[in-house]
Amino acid sequence: MPTETDKNVTGGSAQAFDTNDLVRALLEQNRLREQQMDKIINKLMETKATERPTASMLPVIMQTVPVFNGETGDTDVAAEWLRALKTAALVNKWSDACTLETGRSHLAGAARNWYLCHMSDLESFQKFATLFEETFMGHESITETWKSMNERVQRRDETVFAYFHEKVRLCRRLGLTAIETKKMVCVGLHSRELSSALLSNGHTSETELVADIRTFNEVDRNRSERYRNTAPRTTPIKSKPKFTSEKEPTITKETKNVNNMRGTPSQTSPRCYNCQLSGHIARDCDQPRKPLKCNKCKREGHTAKYCQVNITDVNLISVQPKSSIIHYIKEVRINEHEDIIHGLVDTGSAVSIIKRSTAVRFGLEINSRKIDMWAYGTAQPVISLGEAEAVISIDEVQERVKLIVVNDNIQQHEIIIGRSFIELENVTFIKTKNQLVFGYDMKFPYQESDIPRDSSEKTCIDNNS
Repeated sequence: MPTETDKNVTGGSAQAFDTNDLVRALLEQNRLREQQMDKIINKLMETKATERPTASMLPVIMQTVPVFNGETGDTDVAAEWLRALKTAALVNKWSDACTLETGRSHLAGAARNWYLCHMSDLESFQKFATLFEETFMGHESITETWKSMNERVQRRDETVFAYFHEKVRLCRRLGLTAIETKKMVCVGLHSRELSSALLSNGHTSETELVADIRTFNEVDRNRSERYRNTAPRTTPIKSKPKFTSEKEPTITKETKNVNNMRGTPSQTSPRCYNCQLSGHIARDCDQPRKPLKCNKCKREGHTAKYCQVNITDVNLISVQPKSSIIHYIKEVRINEHEDIIHGLVDTGSAVSIIKRSTAVRFGLEINSRKIDMWAYGTAQPVISLGEAEAVISIDEVQERVKLIVVNDNIQQHEIIIGRSFIELENVTFIKTKNQLVFGYDMKFPYQESDIPRDSSEKTCIDNNS
């Protein structure tokens, strides 16, 4: 039978056992709580590191959303603009108000006026997109599409590839075949050589045509770089032995003109005969074409080759001149005026001179400038009244030159044509026995070896041979 002491020992052991279990349970609970807290903290840190801000961001939208003016009438351009705006809003998670404001800020011209007119109705981007599609993306008639495609040609400052892809896009909207598309592309090309190269092969697909254009540009660029500074070779003329009895050949004005026309071609930029500007030729000029004008009858609508008027090829002042100077008097037009004046062609004058009354008559603007002009055998110079500029037309030549204005009592003729007009680029003239003709890049009718020499010179050479 247990004593009282054994009961106390047994009760103390049970109490101690309960306390240890309780402590261990509390420690385990604390450990589990700390693990849960660590997991929660780590999860929050990971979420904070990977979470993007919910606020709308506005990146550099000038590169993603272009400006739309709505003035071209091209429905594809309007559809592309609206698609770019929706894509930018989706990628950057813009709000409805932010997308609407971005679209409004990228409207210009007629499109902006359209928005201002309907601004009260465009409360959301959805309404904006719906009304935009109805206004700028409506169905385009086949006639308008064909007109736009037919009028689309390569501009002067436009690359071939930019023109090609837009032309193909318009042809696809009309449903043209590959052969018809190739034909329309070649019609609008600026380069005649490239158009001929594309038409000479049987390629019709878009990929093959782009490859042909790229190959043509590479070959053309390489040829331009290789032959840019190549000058034509001239064969040296072998000098003949001189004899004591041989006379020195006289150099006349006609011989000088022949030598000048045989010079090397100019390396400067080409000049247009239609607008008188440099950088292009008359075939590529975008200015209104001047009407054809006959050099024989002075009428418009045809050239001298097809003139039906029975007159001489060169319009002389008089069939029977009184003196040799009459051949140097030519009909002159100033600024394409209908009135014709008579001017003296003076190859010895460094400048072109006009009477003051003639300059006032044709409405030339005279700038005050004093120029001393010396004449042979005079002790005092002739002082000019000023300087003017005008377009001078003689025969088929039409050039803009500077004119020196003098008093009417200084010279007899209304205008004197000097070297400021005669020695212009591409301007040539031929003087024969009874006529003086001006033209552009005229070729002399015979070689230098065919120029007739003086009879006394020929006799002298025969005697010495």
